[in-house]
Amino acid sequence: MKAKYWCPQRPPTYGAVPRGSTAMEQFIPAHAVEGVPASWLFGWVEHDHALLFDTVRQYELLPDGRIERTAYLMWERAGYDAQCALDMLAQAFEEMHQFPAEYKEAAKDNEFLQLAAEWHAAEKHPSDLTAVFLARVLRFGPAL
Repeated sequence: MKAKYWCPQRPPTYGAVPRGSTAMEQFIPAHAVEGVPASWLFGWVEHDHALLFDTVRQYELLPDGRIERTAYLMWERAGYDAQCALDMLAQAFEEMHQFPAEYKEAAKDNEFLQLAAEWHAAEKHPSDLTAVFLARVLRFGPAL
């Protein structure tokens, strides 16, 4: 089944899109396309099969199909949210070490800080959550 991807970051040229494309079009100049949530598009590329989410992200493409695009954007959002959570956890760990008394006081009324304290007490590190996150994302579906 053919899969079409829009190019919102750069024209679809050699090195800018994954190898194996069966068709492509470059827009000169870049322009908007109705129904695609990008202000300017540089063209599109088509493949004989759906690309993995990681490939779509690596080449900064946007799936053409509404359902595929929604799934990809949800996957992207999950990655962004998880990275924010990991960053906040790393900051919480740093604060636990620098200001233990203040941290304990603040954790009384904050569920996230309480969870961070429990994670810390279990001698875990924020980087340990990366494996948990990757397992979740890969199970969610790495392919369109």
